[in-house]
Formats: sequence, structure tokens, C-alpha cells
Amino acid sequence: MERDAHYYEEKAEEFKLAGDAEGVAAALYQAAVHDRYLRSQRQHYSGYLFALHYLEGIGADDLRAAHLAYGELYRDEGVLPPVVAYKHEKIRIGYLAPRFVESSAMRFAEPLMLGLDRDKFEVFAFSVGEEEDSFTVRLKENLDRQGAGEHYFCFYGLSLEEGALAVREKEIDILFDLGGHSEGGQTLMIMAKKPAPVQLSGLGYFDTLGLPEGLVDGFLADEVLLPLGEEENFLEPLFRLPQALAFQPTAAMKDFRGGLSRRKVQGEVVFGVVQNVLKITDSALKAWGRILQEVPGSRLLIKDVLPKSERIERLRQRAAALGLPLERLELVGGSLSFWDIYREVDLVLDTFPYPGGYMTALALYFGVPVVTLQGDSYGSRFGAAILKAAGREEWIAGSVGEYVKSAVELGREPARLRQERERLFRDIADSALLDMFSYVRQVEEGFLQLWKRCSYTR
Repeated sequence: MERDAHYYEEKAEEFKLAGDAEGVAAALYQAAVHDRYLRSQRQHYSGYLFALHYLEGIGADDLRAAHLAYGELYRDEGVLPPVVAYKHEKIRIGYLAPRFVESSAMRFAEPLMLGLDRDKFEVFAFSVGEEEDSFTVRLKENLDRQGAGEHYFCFYGLSLEEGALAVREKEIDILFDLGGHSEGGQTLMIMAKKPAPVQLSGLGYFDTLGLPEGLVDGFLADEVLLPLGEEENFLEPLFRLPQALAFQPTAAMKDFRGGLSRRKVQGEVVFGVVQNVLKITDSALKAWGRILQEVPGSRLLIKDVLPKSERIERLRQRAAALGLPLERLELVGGSLSFWDIYREVDLVLDTFPYPGGYMTALALYFGVPVVTLQGDSYGSRFGAAILKAAGREEWIAGSVGEYVKSAVELGREPARLRQERERLFRDIADSALLDMFSYVRQVEEGFLQLWKRCSYTR
């Protein structure tokens, strides 16, 4: 029986629910190969590129080559005609996202959208999906305060051409893609039409995009995410800032933190992992096993993001096969309310090579230290960038050995760990990670400089 794209798409979902990252990547690749329709072929290949980051042993050159192949899906793509110079009193910034709903990505994107100086910038939002929630309502209300005319647009049900023309109709000067290859890469299909004279990407994805040259004018980066000299790993020019990201807590997070009873570290240290189990590699499990072995009496609590027992069972089997002490592991499925876990854990162990973003920032905000491993690619350094912005570079490891050593040293000294937690809880609010004012001013200056450099010069 001949297998089609739909078959492999269903297999990818089965592997996802089973917690099998390699299966997800392989199935999505086959779905792209077997798809007869260009738009869905691009979606499947975007999913494959995203899934590659769950896997270990894939080098920067291989990742670059895989993303470069994505550009071949646009070899016959037509772009909109170049625009003549707009004469706006303010620079028009458009944000393009799969959807503007409360999510991990929006915790980093919100300052960019709501914090810009409205005397200099006019902000628009373009959503590919129709889903809305309280965040969407708040965003719309904020955009409406700019004055007459619509500033929020939904592309659901429109063709790619119609979506691109909607951006062009609003005379957007700088279009900022917040999706990348997440959620099927549909924002990239609109970016590929070149609806705006200057186009940026970042925050929603963590690697080069692979679109043909000239379509993306900058990818958000800083010295941690992509040090000078490593630009060759990206097909796009870089939009460099002193600090590429900041974390915006919600009102609910602030309320929870305000009533948080900081757990006193006793003799038995509880390590924690709160992540999508697809991110948990064998190398990470082995490192966590070493940490447990070297910190007597310690426990490891792992919480998934999905409430699927089969994912937890598969993780348990993997842990057992690698020799981890199951009696000291607590593996639990995901739930809508997971913040209470930060009352239980003393130290968070980050996943690698695909580290946490939102989960890392959230743990730090709630006063729980995080040990992360800084890898050799943009995506593997996201945790390091967050810790640097939080002023906690001492918890960034450069090797697995350093990662284990850092966690063990903290775990073996409960008094020191307690002091670190108290200091983090006290100081995090004043860190660069949560300094929205300074961060947004950096972004604004970056936009202005980019606009002067790129505006209508081609």
C-alpha cells in the first residue's frame, strides 16, 4: 500500500504523544517528501526542522544544510513589486505571528509590541490563526489607543497572497516575524512574498530560517546567542542588540510570586525538570543520573507539558535502561496549572541541547536557580542568554562535566543553595531580564538604525 503525506502526518502525531522525538522528526520529513501540495509540504518540512532541535548529535553544518534545503521550496516563488518610499510621520512596525494568544513566545514578544514609543512608532499586528484569548483582547485594546484605523488583522481563511497584500496595504515599514518554523512556518510563507521593505525575525524560532537571500533583512541576536565570528551559520543578516530578549511576567505570575512561600532547602535536595519530554535526551538523563549519584538523598522531579501517560511511561523506561535510580525519580504528566511545582523544587536542571526559554525565565522569576548547558548553536544558547540577562552567569556551564559539577556543588550545600534562592528571589526583579524600559529602548534604537541603513536602498 502506497503511503501518503497524511499517513506520515498521523504517524508524527503518534510519535509526539508517545514522546519519541526521533520518530516525530522522521515522520515529518517523510510527510514533506510525500506531500503533493506545496503549502502543506512547506508546513511539514517546517515541522521537521523544528523537531531536529530535539535531537542530539546534529552539528551546526547539518542544521544549516537542512534549513538551506527549505529555501528550495520557494525557487518559483513570486514576490510583490518593490514599494516606493512611504512618507509616514512614524515608522510602522508590523508583528506577524501564528496567533497572538497567551503563550511562552508572547512572554518575550509582548515588550516589543506594547512597549514601543508611540510618538516614534505605529504598531500593527497580523495573525495567521483565528484563535483569541485575554492576551488578544489586551493587545487589541492597546493598539486601538493609537488612533483611527484598524491595527489588528486576522489572516485566517485568506490565501498567502491575500495576507501579504494586507500587510502591503497598511504600508508597513518593518515587518517582524514572531513565528519562524513554529506551527508549520505559515508566517514564513507570507514573509516570502516580501510584503514589507524591511523584514526581521526572531523570538518565535531559534535558528536560521532558510528563506532565499534578500527576503529577511535581520535575525534577532546578541553576543550570547550568536557570538561574533559565527555569522556563517545563519543564511540571514543579523539584527544585533546588546540584549536580544527580556521576559514580561503576566499579572497572574506577579500575584503568584507575591504569595509564594519560599521553600526552605533542607537536607534532601529536590532537583526539577519542567519541560516537554521531547527535549529530554539520553545525554541529559545520564547527566541527571550522575547528579543524583553524587548528591546523596536527593530526588529528581520531572514534569511534562502534556497529560499523556504514555509519554511518562516511555521516559521511565528510558531512565531505567540508562541506570537511573527509579526510586528517586518522580515523573508526572502535564497539567494546566503547574506553577506549584516551584514550591517543591530547589534547583532546576535545564534540558540540552534544546534548553528551556519560558520555563527557564519563569523558574528564575519565582526564585528557583537554574543550571544550563551552553551549546554551540543559537538555539542551544537560549538558556544561557536568559541567565546572563538575569545576572546569573555562574550557572551557565560550558560542558556536560561543568553542568554536573555546578548542580552537584549546589546540591551538596543546602545552606548555600538556600542563600542563592533568597538572593535570586530578591534581586531578579531588578535584573536586565525584567528591565522592560531599557530593553525596549535598545529595540527602538535598533529599529531606527536598521531603518536608516536598509530603507529603500535596494
